[in-house]
Parts: sequence; C-alpha cells; structure tokens
Amino acid sequence: MDSKIISVFVFFVLSTTFSLAQLTENRFHLSGRFTTGVDDTITFQNYSANFEWHVHKNIGLIYNLDWTERSDNRRIIHTPAGIIGAPLLLFLSGGFVGSGWLLLYILAMPDGVALHIPFRYKWDFSPYVNVAGLDFVTDRSTSITTIEYACSFGFKTTYMFNDNIVLTALAESRYTFWGNLSLGGGIGLGFAFGSRKGPNEQRRPFRL
Repeated sequence: MDSKIISVFVFFVLSTTFSLAQLTENRFHLSGRFTTGVDDTITFQNYSANFEWHVHKNIGLIYNLDWTERSDNRRIIHTPAGIIGAPLLLFLSGGFVGSGWLLLYILAMPDGVALHIPFRYKWDFSPYVNVAGLDFVTDRSTSITTIEYACSFGFKTTYMFNDNIVLTALAESRYTFWGNLSLGGGIGLGFAFGSRKGPNEQRRPFRL
C-alpha cells in the first residue's frame, strides 16, 4: 500500500475526536474514493463513486461505480449487476408493463452489504462484502471488451468531521476476471445526509 495512504490512515486513527455527530445517524452516504494495489505482479489504480443506504443503524447496502486502470494495459469499469439485469429483463420480456415492479427491484439490487460497528461516538468500523457486481474489462491492445462477474470483500474505518463530512480508510481484496485475488487499500471523502433524528429531537451531548 502507498506510504501516503498509510500515513493518512494512522493520522486519523490517532486523532482526538471533537464532532457532535455520529455516522450511523444518517441514512445515506455518498463518497468518492481512490484505491491502489496489486494483482499478482500487476499494479492498479481505482477511482470510484460509492453510495451506501443505511437501512439499519448497523447495516448498509452498497452501490459502487468504479474505473480501474491497470499496468497490463487493461481498463475495468465496474457496476452493480442490477444496472445490467433490469434492462436485460425488460428486453427479454418485450417491455411487458406488468414486470415494472420486478424491474425496479432488480435495478435497486445493491453491489453488497456492510456491517457497521460504531466504536466511538464519531468512529465506525465496517467489514463488508460485495457479491453482485459486474466488470466491463477492456484490453486496450485489442480493443476487446468482456463482461465478467466481480466480487470483493474488505473493511473500512470511517471518521466523521461534523454532521455531514466523512473520511474513510479501507483495505480490500477483489476477485479478478482471471481468478486471482487482488489486494489494495485507499481513502475516500464523502457526504452523509438523511438524518434519522426527528425535527424536534435534541442534539446529543458532546462525547469523546
């Protein structure tokens, strides 16, 4: 893992906490991330947009859109499987209107799920697994693109600066299109919104 990423992670783990907000008090998180790592002898850099829907204070549904550049001249675009599955079902069903709700459910199918474990008032540890993704793999030397099943698992630690801004450090292993497990790590900056608090609920007192 890059030394700068490790330094940022250690800094925020050791920092004193002063925020009044707790991560799991927000229903939705939207973030941008950068990760880097290795797949056997191949290095890669990944840029992603991530959305997480906290259906419970301890459970989140994950949606990822990724762009990966590899040193073996391959580019990978990753999406949740539902983005492809819903239009495909619509095509196969001939656009049957009665399948509308089913299409909506498939389109909303997440990439994966995360378990959230708050261990301080504004700190959160989260193991996660993504099992319903697709990779569009383009070999730049041949211009051939293939669609491959994709899955990953890892863990992340998230720190909340205030009511909305969050920083994440993560480590992850991915199953690649030829059967290897890649290893990587990175950081992300995001925005949390959709408070669970009622309009008249009192703000929780300051806690370290």
